[in-house]
Amino acid sequence: MTRNVRAAVPMIYAVAIVVGFLIDTRVGIAVCVVGGMLVGLAYTVLRRS
Repeated sequence: MTRNVRAAVPMIYAVAIVVGFLIDTRVGIAVCVVGGMLVGLAYTVLRRS
């Protein structure tokens, strides 16, 4: 399960960036910043120990 989530996170992030920039430039930049932090958090939480 964790492996599937780790594989899906970058794809979901990419789609969110595109949709954010389609809405507005400010929204796209906010999605890039906040999404980058959330992706980093997701990879930290889901790392193999």
